[in-house]
Amino acid sequence: MVRVIGAGLSALALAAAQQPTPDALAMRWGVENTHAYRDTMRAEDEHLRVKSASPKKYRTFAFAADDPEVTEPYQTCLQAHQRSWVAYQKAQKPSRVPGPPPGSEAARARFRATFATESPTCMAVFKQLAPTLFFDFTRVGTFVLERLEVKTLAFVPYTGGGLTTKESWNDLTLPHTPGWKPYPAEPALSFTGNGRLRLRLWSDNADAGAGWATAMGEFLIDITFVFSAAGQEVRVSTGPFKIDV
Repeated sequence: MVRVIGAGLSALALAAAQQPTPDALAMRWGVENTHAYRDTMRAEDEHLRVKSASPKKYRTFAFAADDPEVTEPYQTCLQAHQRSWVAYQKAQKPSRVPGPPPGSEAARARFRATFATESPTCMAVFKQLAPTLFFDFTRVGTFVLERLEVKTLAFVPYTGGGLTTKESWNDLTLPHTPGWKPYPAEPALSFTGNGRLRLRLWSDNADAGAGWATAMGEFLIDITFVFSAAGQEVRVSTGPFKIDV
């Protein structure tokens, strides 16, 4: 397994790590929407009451919560979401044909479609502010991405809200409970020499009474990309990192 975390590496070491050998696959990665997220370091116990004497630090993509240019449109649209949710609930009439259970993904998707029609500007804001990571892969020859594997190591909820949507397979909804989850590439992506993949991340930490909203929090995750190349399986991993979703 090749692990290229990036943070803390010298420029020379990082450049060397990105030079592939015929059998290796190099990866350079980071956050794409830098206006809303900061690439920094955060201690493992930063949001915990009990602190460690010498906490481990992780590369972190932190939401710019102190930037009014980011937070003001975000909060305005969260308020619009809440108003729309209240009106949506009042408009629901009893039916002989039962709808999806309240709080289910199907119920949330139905309201999401309504909100998208009512507030396309806010939908655009939410998509722009969802953390989007880029991954640049380089390898001699052709390589095919078969699937991703995401391991959730920890989750700490914040006060506030987030949202989730799925427009294509690379809109990943992260499980907030510790564990491992595979995401197949649909379809498998084939690269020759180099290629870029973008992942837009969302949270599954839904509140049944909050419409489309999810509780924002800090994820500690590790993403592994599984490729096939020349008849062999090739894996490359980010290593554990933190991200506000």
